[in-house]
Amino acid sequence: MELTIVSIKGKPASVRYAVTQVWDIGPDGLSISLGVSLPISSDMIYQFSGNIHGEDISVQGHVVWMEEFADGSFHYGVSYI
Repeated sequence: MELTIVSIKGKPASVRYAVTQVWDIGPDGLSISLGVSLPISSDMIYQFSGNIHGEDISVQGHVVWMEEFADGSFHYGVSYI
């Protein structure tokens, strides 16, 4: 799955990261792990695009929580907008 920053404080942006793992996906949001630290802010809007179980998906959301793992990677909760 690919993560793209689409806006910061309402201004367009285009920064891409590869999401290493999708932990959970549901009707209100998803949880992912990533090797970089992202801010917990509704000012940062992300787009998540990829293929899960044969379905192409593309959703937008913002990070609502973060947990750092012992290996230095980060686990995030994302709420859809």
